[in-house]
Amino acid sequence: MTKTDWDRSARLQAFCERADRLDAQGLHIQHAAICARRCWLHLHRASMNEWSENIRLGFQRHADSHGRDRSTAGLLGLHPDRLDWEAGIVIEEKTSASYLEASMDQAAFYAALMSRATGRIWSARLYVMGSKRYHEVSLDPGRVERLERALDLIETLKRATAVPAARPISACRGCSNNEFCGFAE
Repeated sequence: MTKTDWDRSARLQAFCERADRLDAQGLHIQHAAICARRCWLHLHRASMNEWSENIRLGFQRHADSHGRDRSTAGLLGLHPDRLDWEAGIVIEEKTSASYLEASMDQAAFYAALMSRATGRIWSARLYVMGSKRYHEVSLDPGRVERLERALDLIETLKRATAVPAARPISACRGCSNNEFCGFAE
């Protein structure tokens, strides 16, 4: 292992330990990059996902896409879509490329946790079903910095007792919480 690999490994280890202390999940990381209010709602278990037709359709597309895949069987507390154990790659699937960086952060989060669990640096691959394209995600310093900033926001939002203010953004259109926020069309 080179000094750069060792430094990256130590930084990833520290990140993973902090994520554990915060009980951070992949969706928290993704939501942190999109909307603080959405992240707060999910963190405080006030999300409206159970009633969202978009969420139900997404779950069905994921199930249809890799219903027989068992690469994640036995993982506790970690929910990537698929794993290539041999190559050390987390594969995350999304129905569209909207908020691509947020989805890449989520995939990188899983890669960081798998790196800690296995003792080798993992990467990630985001598959966008709509375009049938893969996007490679590495745990480079810029990506790890994005993940660390997401944890900063998550830590702040976990302590916050009030729902953060929000303004309408393009993500509101498909968000399961848009009626709660008052941004439904």
